[in-house]
Amino acid sequence: FGGEGSNPRNTIQFFNVDSTGNAIDFGDMNDERTEGMACASRVRAFAVGGFLGGQPTNYTNTLDMVTIASTGNATNFSDSAYQKGQGASCASATRGVTAGGVYNGVTQNTIDVFTMSSSANGLDFGDISIVSRGLAACSSPTRGIFFLGDNNGSTKVNTIEYVTISTTGNTADFGDSTTTARYSSGCSNAVRGLKFGGNDGSATDVIDFITIATLGNAKDFGDLLAATSDFGGTGFSSPTRGVVAGGGGINTIQYVQIMTTGNTQDFGDLT
Repeated sequence: FGGEGSNPRNTIQFFNVDSTGNAIDFGDMNDERTEGMACASRVRAFAVGGFLGGQPTNYTNTLDMVTIASTGNATNFSDSAYQKGQGASCASATRGVTAGGVYNGVTQNTIDVFTMSSSANGLDFGDISIVSRGLAACSSPTRGIFFLGDNNGSTKVNTIEYVTISTTGNTADFGDSTTTARYSSGCSNAVRGLKFGGNDGSATDVIDFITIATLGNAKDFGDLLAATSDFGGTGFSSPTRGVVAGGGGINTIQYVQIMTTGNTQDFGDLT
């Protein structure tokens, strides 16, 4: 969904995770949006919040929705509880949760939740432990994982925190990433979570992995094709593959096999 290249985008793109090849045009969002978040069930995909236009001055809490199996323009689904961008979203089969981010120049610690089968507006879920933006996220069917980015827009952190998606409440500590980076990307299957790249002072190529059902520090998985930051949450996955797209003004799509370790391979290009 959306993003920023030579100008802000309202483009929606898609590809088949289990094949390789270039992305294809899916349709358009209702607005040109950058620094947004996204999550999905097996049926619907949602663009969550972000900035309207190329600069972080006009924030939105709109939830745009598409039906994944078809193509076409997004429809306005409802509103999330908070206006913000640069956070991170993840989901169970029924609920989407979004943590952290920034609104009106102020970094946030809020978590909000919405039900993906209902058009009711989102609600407050709880808080992450610190105000943070540039997060990455992933989830199992029960747990949502947040790789925190920075603290109050300045000091980068390596903290990993989690929630139980079916409940509400504040995050609990999960462990630490191998790098102190913000603007990373995340994805997962039901067992493992991955964090790709980010900025730890400069762009990094590190890929971390965790076992979602346990607690503990992340371990090194491998490397990206090139050091990359500013992903905007562009992580995708099937039960077997983890895919990351774009970031830092590039159009590269790259993938790994989630249950192995190793470097990414080239998948194709964004439009």
